[in-house]
Amino acid sequence: MEIKKIGVLAALFFALPALASEPSISGKVSDSAGAVFGNLDVVIKNVSNQSKTVTRTARTGEFGPLLLPAGVYKVVVSPRCFKRYSRTITLSGSESIRLDISLKEVCSQPRIVE
Repeated sequence: MEIKKIGVLAALFFALPALASEPSISGKVSDSAGAVFGNLDVVIKNVSNQSKTVTRTARTGEFGPLLLPAGVYKVVVSPRCFKRYSRTITLSGSESIRLDISLKEVCSQPRIVE
């Protein structure tokens, strides 16, 4: 029985580097003042085949890591009242890319008139 456990552990040990070698993307979305965007869609579109992956930020503004095949991707974030963010990235080999996105507000706050 012990030999079987050792075999399983050895298989896992050698499989982990293969899993870790997948390209990935992660990041954080905030505004210019440092406030984070929780529950915000981050759209990642494969440029060559037009497939889309949509993920949401956590309460902390963090997203990912998302394992994706090597390729060219367009990352888009477009919350209401903020300038749309769009960036093209290339994932290759075992590269991990981190995008810390800072969005600029474009809507003015409503004023209270007394």
